[in-house]
Amino acid sequence: MTELRDKRGMTEAEAIAAYRKKNYPTPALTADVCLFARSGAGWKLLLIRRGGHPYLGCWALPGGFADEGETIEDTAARELREETGLEGLALRLVGVYSAPGRDPRGWTVSAAYATRVEEP
Repeated sequence: MTELRDKRGMTEAEAIAAYRKKNYPTPALTADVCLFARSGAGWKLLLIRRGGHPYLGCWALPGGFADEGETIEDTAARELREETGLEGLALRLVGVYSAPGRDPRGWTVSAAYATRVEEP
């Protein structure tokens, strides 16, 4: 069977060998969780106080940076557990946010998840 070649005439093995990661900037990957709690006739959104810069002391969604080798779904669950103690909740992807300049630390792409609980 003949190996497929791309528009440069390269096989897959040749293209992978020629790939240079430095030619493609890498964004920081984060996950955020919107946790809604039913309260009487309405809903509440869980927020945390930021413990570090930027925006120290401001309200934020629970979330943070993905660890290398971690899926973004696992990042969302881990950050929710670390910041709130809550775990085992079904998380649903809401969207991916990547607007340039949205984070003062640099290029950051965030996957947002949502879940809900009944307030006791």
